[in-house]
Amino acid sequence: MTAQMLWGILTAMEEQRPRIRPGVELLPTLHQGQQAFVLRDRWGISPDLVLKDKGALILSLMDGVNDLRDIQVMLMRRWGLALVGMEELKELIENLDAHFLLDNQRFQLRKRSLSKSLETPWFDYRLTQVAPILPSLDRSRII
Repeated sequence: MTAQMLWGILTAMEEQRPRIRPGVELLPTLHQGQQAFVLRDRWGISPDLVLKDKGALILSLMDGVNDLRDIQVMLMRRWGLALVGMEELKELIENLDAHFLLDNQRFQLRKRSLSKSLETPWFDYRLTQVAPILPSLDRSRII
């Protein structure tokens, strides 16, 4: 079995048993006068997303154990919802994955990439040593 085939199998398994990654919290809010939830990334990798009630229920079942069929069944049994279509579930998962909110290989690669970029200084530290002699420079704006 080649590495590419193994990668494809692992990615397919992650997509079938989605898990919300660490650092993501779900907070109740009102959006356009309706009960909703904000999906907030405490790590700052992803922007905040707003979910309707049903989206929050689906999210609560994304634990890496339940597959998409399990999620469909649990939504009907636990909360009495009508059958949520597989396409609707996949669309939600794709949206979460696009924002790096799932704990999967794609997120791990993004996290590594961000970690490496933080190791490389993006500004000249010497500027902070010169700043006191520049009277027109607002020191509070220097990072």
